[in-house]
Amino acid sequence: MKPWIEEGDVLFIQSIAWDKVKPGNIIVYENKKNSWIAHRVMKKEQNIIFTKADACLRCKATEMIFRDIFIGRVEFVKKKNGKMLNMRMMQSTYYIIKYLLPLWGIIHVLLKYKSPFLILQKITVKIKQTVRFIGKDTKNVIINQN
Repeated sequence: MKPWIEEGDVLFIQSIAWDKVKPGNIIVYENKKNSWIAHRVMKKEQNIIFTKADACLRCKATEMIFRDIFIGRVEFVKKKNGKMLNMRMMQSTYYIIKYLLPLWGIIHVLLKYKSPFLILQKITVKIKQTVRFIGKDTKNVIINQN
């Protein structure tokens, strides 16, 4: 759950009813190894909550949490430096994950490949390198076959 929750931080967990859990909340549940895990709620159905760790924004995998392993909702985090974070005020991360992340994928592709126009520009430069014109007046073209 980095950067909000790191090893050594103290979590203040409130025991709440299952129906009060909403997308964006950070909940705590017990895994098969009897460890407590904190993840952000992405989606909630009647008997299942789908969660994801904030540190794994690009991961497509979510975990399914059932009522019997649900412990509660993280209300506050006391950082190692003593600073207190109100986790209910930090639910905007949920909206970033849900709406901005898919857009970031598109932006990343456009930045990585620098749009189709640069591809066309590279092709044009390649053509200019292989084709030489003979004089200004002639329409003859010689293709360099090297």
